[in-house]
Amino acid sequence: MVLSKSFVDRGADPPEVDHVKTERKWRLLFILMGLLMSLPAILLGRSLAEQWESRLAARAEEEALLTARLIARNVGLQVDEYARAVEMLARQVEAWGTLEPAVLQKIVTTQKAAFPGLALMYVGSADGFSVAVEPPFDKFGTPNAGTSYRDRDYYQEVVRTGKTFIGPARMGRVSHVPNIQIASPIWDEKGRFIAFSECAIDLLNVIQARVEEIIAGKPGVMVIVTDREGRTLAHPDKAASEEMRDLSKYPLIQPTTKTDGELRRGIDETGAAVHAAVAPVLQRELNWRVVVYQSEALILAEAAAARRQVWMVTAAVLLTGLVFAALAVRLSLKKQPVNG
Repeated sequence: MVLSKSFVDRGADPPEVDHVKTERKWRLLFILMGLLMSLPAILLGRSLAEQWESRLAARAEEEALLTARLIARNVGLQVDEYARAVEMLARQVEAWGTLEPAVLQKIVTTQKAAFPGLALMYVGSADGFSVAVEPPFDKFGTPNAGTSYRDRDYYQEVVRTGKTFIGPARMGRVSHVPNIQIASPIWDEKGRFIAFSECAIDLLNVIQARVEEIIAGKPGVMVIVTDREGRTLAHPDKAASEEMRDLSKYPLIQPTTKTDGELRRGIDETGAAVHAAVAPVLQRELNWRVVVYQSEALILAEAAAARRQVWMVTAAVLLTGLVFAALAVRLSLKKQPVNG
């Protein structure tokens, strides 16, 4: 019995056709594998980029808060050190038991030499006039002794309370530089007020210099220190410190009630958006504030750079996976028999 050719060939393809169909199936499988690998990789890359961006912002704020606390503590300790120097000067005068100008001058000169950050140090009489001053002459050559300080709040507060007083930032009457004055009472052996000691902290050479030392090597980090009234003690723009610029109207500079400080986001003096941390200076009841901040634009730029790195890594991983998948398909095709 002879079968027709059409009947014999039906249901059986030539080996070449079968190989083509197998190759097509593997190619479709490779495309499907690529799609299945791409979607998770894209979702994972996006998630990692968002997490990294939020971590960068959180890290910047955490570092700002730690820096603000560090500066606040350092500034407070510096002021306390100078307050102790003034109190020590008062005790020395009491121990000598004399208000002779020549004796007082030696005591003041020796004491100030140990504290080069002071713009001025002196002993004043009970009625508010300087008696012995270091330096003895101002920058114009005028003798500093005999200057009246009766109108100064630190003299009035020392007379009123009999305690050490730390005044606000102001331009020195004799030193002619921005400073903070500290005064302490001097008593005789019967406990009567007979004189007072005073020092003036040079803001630029003490507070500003200390802040710059702490933030050295931290690009983009800016610091403002103000007294309790909001007058500038340290600032990225030294002109603001020199003129003791009043920053009390800015919400970002407002005092904090939290002893450990707090995080803030707001607008700086230039109108730029910033991420900030504010910490109080609590020593000697100063109630000064330290504001450490970075521009939001800088933080976003760092986040964008990190995002690009995440996507580059994600793309590299995806491409590596696709290459291995392609090699697997190629090897599988080579193993397929060509003839049946």
